[in-house]
Amino acid sequence: MRVLNLPFSRNNSIVPSEHSDYLLKLPYSDTVSNHLHTVHGSATFALAEISSGYFLNQEFPDMADRTIPVLRQARIKYQKAGQGDLFSKAKIRHTNPEQIR
Repeated sequence: MRVLNLPFSRNNSIVPSEHSDYLLKLPYSDTVSNHLHTVHGSATFALAEISSGYFLNQEFPDMADRTIPVLRQARIKYQKAGQGDLFSKAKIRHTNPEQIR
């Protein structure tokens, strides 16, 4: 499953980042802002959640069309409000790609 092809991803304008240090970009717009004119918390979380699926697509391209990643658990802690475009990163921790396969 290619997560950037999902309507939710497209409707929120989430795209691959043009910066090589980051995976995805959530461009700031009125559609992702809140009453404080910062990025809405749910849009921030959506970027993080979609980034995890995108990372799996990139890390395991041979499995991307045969698997369906499903988020089972999430803990959210915001450090500060998002202002402007947001970018994401992801990495594998506490295991390795072969253990995941």
